[in-house]
Amino acid sequence: MPQIDIPDAFIQAAILVHLDEDIDNTARVFYQEWKGATPEIIARILQKTEKVFLSDRVFALAILAYLAFPEAPALLRPFLHSPNRAERWVSTIALALLKEPAAFPLLQRLLLEDLLNPRAYKDASYFDHYWHMGRRYDIALLLGDWGNPTAIPVLCEAIQQCRAYEVDPDTYWGESSDILQDYRLCLEDYLLLLDRLAFALGCLKVHDALTTLSLPPAHWSYVQIYFLFGTLHIPGSHSYPTFVWPPVREQNDGTLEIPHIPLPHVLQALETHFHFSQEEQIAFLHQVKRARAERYDECYPYNTPGYKERFEIFDDLMGPF
Repeated sequence: MPQIDIPDAFIQAAILVHLDEDIDNTARVFYQEWKGATPEIIARILQKTEKVFLSDRVFALAILAYLAFPEAPALLRPFLHSPNRAERWVSTIALALLKEPAAFPLLQRLLLEDLLNPRAYKDASYFDHYWHMGRRYDIALLLGDWGNPTAIPVLCEAIQQCRAYEVDPDTYWGESSDILQDYRLCLEDYLLLLDRLAFALGCLKVHDALTTLSLPPAHWSYVQIYFLFGTLHIPGSHSYPTFVWPPVREQNDGTLEIPHIPLPHVLQALETHFHFSQEEQIAFLHQVKRARAERYDECYPYNTPGYKERFEIFDDLMGPF
C-alpha cells in the first residue's frame, strides 16, 4: 500500500482531540474519508450527526484551528454554547488557537468547569474525565500563552482546587475505595495539571502570584520549577517540550540535566526570579529531583496514617510516577 502524505493540520487536530497513541492513523482515517478539507467540506461535516465515539464534528472543529481559513471563526462560534460538552470545549480551544478575543473568558470558565466534579463525565464514553483533563492541560497553556494577566486569579484558583482534590478525593468522587490505583490514576492527572498551571503563571511572569498559593514543600518546589520553565517560554510558539517527568535528572557523572532546556538558562532564571545564589540554585534543583516522589507523600492516601495496611496489595506495584 502506498504511503499517504497526511497534511499537518490533520495530525495536529488528531493530537488535540485524540488521547490514543496512534495519532497518525486517526489523522489518516479522517483524511481519507473526507478527501480533503476545504471550508465547504468542513461546513458540511459540522451539520452531520455524531458518531458514537470520536465524532467527525469534533474533529472538524479541531482542524479549523490549524487550517486557519478566514471562515474558521464563523464556523466555530455556533458551537461555543453547544449542549455537547466536547464540541463546546474543542470549539473554544480552536478559537483560542486562532487568537479570537471571545475565546479568552471562555477558556477561564472551562478551566474550572467541573474540575472538582470528576463524576460529571462518568457516562461520557470516549469524552470522559481523562479526555477533559487532557483538554484542561491545553487550556492552561493557552491562558499562559495569551499573555493577559487577568487570567492569574483563575490559574491560582485551579491550583488550589487541584490541591483540594489531592487532599480529599473521596469528597469529590462521592465514594471511597480500597484500591490504590483508583486514587492513583486521577491523582496523576491533577499533578500534571498543576505543572501546566504553574507553567502558565511563569509565562505571565508575575512572581507575586506565587505568594498567594498555600502548598506543602514538594508541591512548592514543582510549582517553582515549572514557573521558571514558563518564564523561558517563547510566546506564540505553542511548543512545550518541558513536560517530561522528571523535570530534573541526575546523570551518571553526578551533574544535573533539564530535558530540552540548557541548564545555564534555568540557573539564570533562578537568579532572576528567586534571587538564588549559585549554591542555592544547585540545592534547589536537587530538591526538585527529590520532590518527584515526595509529592505523593503530601497527597491522599499517602498522607494518611496506616494507608500501607489498607492498600497493602497495591503499594509495592505502584512506585512514584
